[in-house]
Amino acid sequence: MRGDRTSRRGRLGRRGSRVLGFAVVAGLSFSVLVASSAGAKPKPKPKPDLVVTEAKLLSEPYLFTHETNPVETWDRTKNIGKGRAKRSSTYGLLRNTDTGAQFPFIIHDVPALKPHESHGSKESDTFAYGTFSWASHLGGYAAELCANWDRRIREKRYGNNCTATGDQVGIIPRKFVGTVDGTAPLLGGDVTETWHATTTWTFDHFVKPATFVYDLEQATVHWTDSGAHGGCTYSGDGTATIVGGSQLTLTYGRSYTYSALAVLAPPLYPAYTIHQVCSHNTYEGPGPVWAPWFMTSGGGAAAPISPHHGYKGLSDTFPMPDGSATFKWNLTPS
Repeated sequence: MRGDRTSRRGRLGRRGSRVLGFAVVAGLSFSVLVASSAGAKPKPKPKPDLVVTEAKLLSEPYLFTHETNPVETWDRTKNIGKGRAKRSSTYGLLRNTDTGAQFPFIIHDVPALKPHESHGSKESDTFAYGTFSWASHLGGYAAELCANWDRRIREKRYGNNCTATGDQVGIIPRKFVGTVDGTAPLLGGDVTETWHATTTWTFDHFVKPATFVYDLEQATVHWTDSGAHGGCTYSGDGTATIVGGSQLTLTYGRSYTYSALAVLAPPLYPAYTIHQVCSHNTYEGPGPVWAPWFMTSGGGAAAPISPHHGYKGLSDTFPMPDGSATFKWNLTPS
């Protein structure tokens, strides 16, 4: 009997070992599974992707230097990603078509957007830089509307945020002020007519796609005639104050040119008397002889604006091909 009990205990002991062994193995397997699960990388959280699907500039395509300008746009911002986008901001950019430099001109809030959700809005604001040096930014700029101002929302992509409005926005001065000088050799060059003008040109209207027209607000022109020819001396001088009647035209876009033609006409002509004194006789004639007092080019051509962006003024010289007159001017944005 004792031997039988021993035998039973031996069998039970072996069974116990097998059961215990199973438990140990199972415990190890569970530990391995837990460790494997803890070490696995979680799936990345889906990100939003904000794009502007509609972009329009509703206000005039030009901004004046040193002024507060009204700006109005329409845009639709859409989340084409798989993740939800928090509140963001859509903004307008002006991009330098020569250098790629850019700066914002409008910004507005966009609500949180679920995947495939969009938000469209018409926005109005004002644009001004105060003491910002506008003179370094005169020129034409491509207008774009862009999602996700300052990349505050983490997106799947950033390169698709902007959409062009199709407009070129001109940064222009309200006025040009400056001087015009000219000289015309008369009677074989023995007699000379010269003039000096102080001028103010004020913006009047815009012509699509990129032309800005300035009217002559006022010009004060003074002429002088002097010299001798064929035994006669010539002398005379006079001043005329001219308001309106002439235009200065700027064109941005592809050409970047400007042109002007100003002529003294009735009732201001004649402005003074030219005296011709010969050995026995004295004659009087109307002055000036040369009525055009400002001409930037001839034959339908136009003078170049240089540089295209950041020009400091309009300054150049134009000699008539036939030598009949030479014009020199220096106009400063104001």
